[in-house]
Amino acid sequence: MGYARADFAGDIVSFLDVKYLKKAVIVGHSMGSFIAQTFAILFPERTDKLVLIGSAASTRDNPVIREILPVINNLTDPIDRNFLIDFQTSTYHGNFGRVFCKCH
Repeated sequence: MGYARADFAGDIVSFLDVKYLKKAVIVGHSMGSFIAQTFAILFPERTDKLVLIGSAASTRDNPVIREILPVINNLTDPIDRNFLIDFQTSTYHGNFGRVFCKCH
C-alpha cells in the first residue's frame, strides 16, 4: 500500500491541526503542486490561497510521472530518509548538498 495524493493531503491537515491553524496558504512545487491541488479540492475550508509552482493541469501522458509513480505508490510509512534526500536532490538542477536536507 503506497502513498496516494490524499494521504499526503491528510499529512497537511495533521500539520495544520498540530499548529492550531484553521486554514493556510498552501504552496506546492512539482509533485507538491499536485498534492496541494488535492488538498485544496478535499479541504477547501482549510485552504486560504493556493500557489502552484512547476505544475501542470494533469499528470496524464507525462513520461516522468509514469516512471516515478510506481515508486511513490509503493512507499510505506516511515519513508526512508535516504530515499527522500536522494529523490529531492535528483529534482534540483543546482548543488545544495546533503547538509540542506539534514533533519534533526
